[in-house]
Amino acid sequence: MKLKIPASATPYLARLDVLPRFVAWLLIAIAFAATLLYFFYRGPPHHMVIATGPEGSYFNRTALRYAAQLKKQGVSATIVATEGALDNLHRINGAKERVDVAFMDGGMTDEAASPDLYSLGSVAYEPLWIFYRKPLGKRTTLASLKGLRLVIGPQGSGANFLSRKLLRAAGFDVHNSTILEADVDSARKLLDTGQADAGFFMDPLETPYIRALFMQDNIAVMNMAEAEALRRVMPFLHVIEVPRSTVDLAGGRPPEDLKVVATTVVVVARRETHSALIYLLMSIIDAVHEPPTLLQRENEFPADKDVDLPLSPQAEIYYKDGKPFLQRYLPFWLASLVESLLKVMVPLFAVLIPLSNYVPRAIRWRIQQKTTRCYLRLMALEKRANTEPHENLQSEFAALAATVDRHLHDKSIPASDVYILKEHIELVRRKLASA
Repeated sequence: MKLKIPASATPYLARLDVLPRFVAWLLIAIAFAATLLYFFYRGPPHHMVIATGPEGSYFNRTALRYAAQLKKQGVSATIVATEGALDNLHRINGAKERVDVAFMDGGMTDEAASPDLYSLGSVAYEPLWIFYRKPLGKRTTLASLKGLRLVIGPQGSGANFLSRKLLRAAGFDVHNSTILEADVDSARKLLDTGQADAGFFMDPLETPYIRALFMQDNIAVMNMAEAEALRRVMPFLHVIEVPRSTVDLAGGRPPEDLKVVATTVVVVARRETHSALIYLLMSIIDAVHEPPTLLQRENEFPADKDVDLPLSPQAEIYYKDGKPFLQRYLPFWLASLVESLLKVMVPLFAVLIPLSNYVPRAIRWRIQQKTTRCYLRLMALEKRANTEPHENLQSEFAALAATVDRHLHDKSIPASDVYILKEHIELVRRKLASA
């Protein structure tokens, strides 16, 4: 006879069809929840410490601009005032205080001396201006300053570091010159009052005190005849040309085209700084330093040139491809969240998608095992019927039938399988009864 499956059995069949998809989405939901937990415990920090320079210096003013942009993205920044570039390098290399990012000058360090640092690239030229008193007559070389009283920046500053490097190369020592150390304000006062004959200053041409020195009638700026030679001897230096009247068109200052040497300002970060913060800072650096200035062309900075340290992997990607896709369209916190989710979800999906194909099969196998055990019992009874009285097997047939009836209440087993099994039990019982 042909078994007709009751209408009440079709919901079970439909349930079995959707089971693989249900299990797959359940696993995805679990993965998503685990990812959220991962993010809230492992998200990027929302604070940064930046070592700059003296208050009012170019480094300090630039860091304040960074901080204003970071604040818009929900990241606070602590600005640490220092003596300058060399002091910054010591602080970010040291373990006494936490510094995440710092400004320094090219030529100050390398990977061997600073293994824990990455470069984020150079962001500006920083010329070395040598101002001297006009009554001394025109001076165009470092050697022409021998025997004079020279004032350089304080210890820890980039001006002090570079000035001493150049003076040593030109043969200066304590026997042939007087070298004084002072901050910008004190150095200007010494030069203005005649207590110093020449001063070495490092800051961009737009800096107010540099422009003020250009405007003083009793002060002249050195047009460095040996600028190209210095660049060749010290490859981290650049030769910068300052056209006549760049500072003051009306007054014609400087009165002639100038050549000076300059290093580049480099932003460095500790290697453990979170990648999301590096990407955010790179986008801010790009916006701040891309416009042209008196000494640099548009888009000349930021750049991956003049970096004595290895570039951060994030900075390297930024210089090659620009801002990450997510940060182009999403706020920092949301881009960081999505990035963190993807970092966990992608490997999870790589495991879960193949697994989702096997889980339904395992479930089907487990369900089939329940009916298979009943069939094995039925086959054993049929074999025993050939050697034992049929009356002795009736109780076992009844127990088997009761087991199958219980399977009707097991929602994991399709009703069609149960009814087919009942039909086969009845066929064997009839066969034995007619024997």
